[in-house]
Amino acid sequence: DGDHGDDGQDGTSILINAETTNCANGGNAFDIGEDLNGDGELDSSEVVISVDICNGADGAQGPMGPQGLQGPAGNDGVDGDHGDDGVDGDHGDDGQDGADGQDGADGAQGPAGNDGADGAQGPAGNDGSTALIATSNEPAGNNCANGGVKIEAGVDDNGNGQLDSNEVDSTQYICDGGSSATTMLTSYSTPPTHMNCDIGGSVIAHGLDNGDGSGTAANGQLESGEVDYSTTFCTKSTILRIDIAPGIAGSNPEDLTVFNNKLYFRAGDATNGFELWNYDGTNAPSIIADIHPGIGSGDPRYLTVFNNALYFRASDGTNGYELWKYDGTNAPSMVADINPNGSSYPNELTVFNNALYFSAADETNGNELWKYDGVNAPSMVADIDPNGSSYPNELTVFYNVICFRAYDANNGYELWRYDGTNAPSMVADINPNGSGSPVDLAVFNNELYFTAEDETNGFELWKFDGTNSPSMVADINPNGSSIPNELTVFNNELYFSASDGTNGYELWKYDGTNAPSMVADIYPSGSNSYPDELTVFNNELYFNAHDGTNGEELWKYTQQTTITYD
Repeated sequence: DGDHGDDGQDGTSILINAETTNCANGGNAFDIGEDLNGDGELDSSEVVISVDICNGADGAQGPMGPQGLQGPAGNDGVDGDHGDDGVDGDHGDDGQDGADGQDGADGAQGPAGNDGADGAQGPAGNDGSTALIATSNEPAGNNCANGGVKIEAGVDDNGNGQLDSNEVDSTQYICDGGSSATTMLTSYSTPPTHMNCDIGGSVIAHGLDNGDGSGTAANGQLESGEVDYSTTFCTKSTILRIDIAPGIAGSNPEDLTVFNNKLYFRAGDATNGFELWNYDGTNAPSIIADIHPGIGSGDPRYLTVFNNALYFRASDGTNGYELWKYDGTNAPSMVADINPNGSSYPNELTVFNNALYFSAADETNGNELWKYDGVNAPSMVADIDPNGSSYPNELTVFYNVICFRAYDANNGYELWRYDGTNAPSMVADINPNGSGSPVDLAVFNNELYFTAEDETNGFELWKFDGTNSPSMVADINPNGSSIPNELTVFNNELYFSASDGTNGYELWKYDGTNAPSMVADIYPSGSNSYPDELTVFNNELYFNAHDGTNGEELWKYTQQTTITYD
């Protein structure tokens, strides 16, 4: 037999969208076409045929059938009205007054009054500050006769991750030889392993170099018996699953966004489909509104806070997928019907220059960059690909411009930017022979991080400083693509989902200096937990993940520092 021939090209999915119909007697209308761009949605430019399946008109009424048997007698009619009162008779003589009757029984208690209105919500408390320690060489002098180490400790008041001179609360010295029994020594060490300080920690011990506890006096070393008191800083992490709809495996929470001190997201249950929910961090999650009544899904996505309201894409089952908003009190409402004849599919909602930017399709220009100022009707910013759709996505504000991924016929998918005034322009052609495909843009340490492919290393973590050419940060999966996604800044580190080729897609982090590392293996044995929708709320990192038992549910990752004094 001859060699096998090359595999054929992958087929293209056929998609069908149900739309409203103009049939006189009702029916259904369907748009049918191929998913040419593989995004799982039937765009207007992909529609090949539209078909109406109409109901027929009602037929003529048939002849009347024979008279049925007489039914049982009906119930008695209601009594007639009372007749007029007769003429009053003469008054009789007054009788003697009777004795007072006994008090009647107490009547039933009336209903409780309405609860008073809730008081105004108090202001949010200030975030806690991190305790820092800095060490440096101490030259010979008054503090240490023969030199030594200077240890400074204090609280990081300005949150820059460094112990500045004005933040130092205490100073101690570890002196080299020449100590005496009256010399106060300080030692610095890591906490014991049994404390499980997986994020880090330190133990600061103090005491006189006096030889207590079988130690050696005046040897310049703080021995265990000489320790008079110590302080231990221990930072631990915890991961916890939150059950949104008890009894249902896989509520699939997505698009997690903080609004009005609550966590809002899209989730599903067996009664309402996928709708808008929220969680206050204490009580059980609850549904906000059934935008598409019944089992149908409003499917709210791309939740973004703008002008003190929560904006998102949703469908009420009548107008298709359009731009909606929720003010935190009244029912959600549609902002604009950008595509009256179908769905505009607004996505990637991002606030920039006091306006809401997003990608949408108006059935004339394809999917392009749009904006909404909160007052006037939404409008298209630019037609980046006049011959089709540029599909702008991953919109991210960086150095007073909005960066995003977009497509044109000459360069494929590459990194673009828009300054709010001039026409959008391409930043760099990362893959000159194809598409660089930068996705999941996020700003960290004053640099723009994203996932990209350079034809050599697969999809890996990259960064752009705003001036020089973009560069790869790390090759997390040397044998393929790690595909970092959901890049999110938490506790001065960059968290994301990625695969190293061994543990599957799990939660990772990068501190900006050391190599990226895996935070937790939520679904062990090489399976994928697929953490996504990473969002910071109440100093905790929330996300959607699968542990192999409970389906896709809401999780949170916490870091907490405890201080112990001995």
